[in-house]
Parts: sequence; C-alpha cells; structure tokens
Amino acid sequence: MRLRNKKPKVLRPARLIVSPWLEKLGIKPQSLAVFEAWDRLLGAEASKARAVGMKQSVLFVDVDSSARMHDLTLRKPGLLRKLQGFFGPGTHDPFATEKAVSDIIFRISDEKR
Repeated sequence: MRLRNKKPKVLRPARLIVSPWLEKLGIKPQSLAVFEAWDRLLGAEASKARAVGMKQSVLFVDVDSSARMHDLTLRKPGLLRKLQGFFGPGTHDPFATEKAVSDIIFRISDEKR
C-alpha cells in the first residue's frame, strides 16, 4: 500500500471562518460576545429579558413584561457597569473595547413566551 503525500490540514480559528458570514448577516462578532455576557449576567432571567441587537454601543433588550422592564430599568446602572467590566481594559477578548456597551434600551417584546 502506497501512502500519498497529503498536505497537512491547517486548523483555523472558528472566529476567522464564521466572522465573514456573520458580517454578511449584519451581525458583528462583538455583539455576540455582549449577548453572551448579558446571558451570564442575568442567568435564568435572561430568557425573559433577551438581548436582541446592538447599534454602535447601545444594547437592545426585549423583555416579557412591563414589571420586568421597570425592575431592569432600576438595575440598569449596575447592569451596565458589570457589562462594561466584562469588556474593559485588561480583558483578553480580541473584540474588547473600553465602552463595548454604553447604554441599554429595554422594550416590551411582541413575542409570546
């Protein structure tokens, strides 16, 4: 049996493969990192207050009720500070910026949960 001279496969980071496709869909990789940080920050509550988009450094969050929107609005300064802590100086995230999230806009979701 004769072995062929095959070129070794080169592994590329998934970020390099996925990023161009996300950009075609209008999704920035930094947004995905912010969405993940939001989910970690809220834990189980994240299913009722879902990060749905970003424009510049403003995070848009759909909430399931006006009561939850009121609660999150009261907690907004702390939530914003914690989110900024995820992406502040000294992080190892290549998409990190000092102000990855400058504001959070809460809105009532049209979807039934």
